[in-house]
Amino acid sequence: MKFNKIVVTLLILGMLSCGFTAVFAEQGTLADGTAVEIPEGYSLLDTGSGLFTLSTDDQESIILVMYENVTTDTEKAKESQVSDGAEFISEQTVQINGVDVIEQKFSKDGYSLGAYIFTYNDVNYVVTFTTKGDVDASDAASPINVVITSLTGGAQSE
Repeated sequence: MKFNKIVVTLLILGMLSCGFTAVFAEQGTLADGTAVEIPEGYSLLDTGSGLFTLSTDDQESIILVMYENVTTDTEKAKESQVSDGAEFISEQTVQINGVDVIEQKFSKDGYSLGAYIFTYNDVNYVVTFTTKGDVDASDAASPINVVITSLTGGAQSE
């Protein structure tokens, strides 16, 4: 009888611990101390360059966060991508976590490229996303939304 109680207790503890791990997402930290949620399926890469880089295991999708000495000049950002051989697709403003984010989309070599440019708490950010598919930044579950929401002080809900 006592053995059954121990087994049941262990099973309950196991289920609770699984539930807690789903609530606490993995995070990385920028050099300035800002916590960044790492989207499901991504890993933090140590590039040694001071850049905050996330990648899927197959490296088909990469997110790069730049926040030191970056410009919010959207024309310069666009010119930079086009001069590097990317085709400009569109530009729009999207709201993520109450912050206006300029979204620029490009295409190059079969990849979709996105540049997300915004200012939060007097810090300029450029978040880039490269993937084989398409990204809907307004979708709260999209990896780019997860990263930008965490940068702008928001918490992703499960």
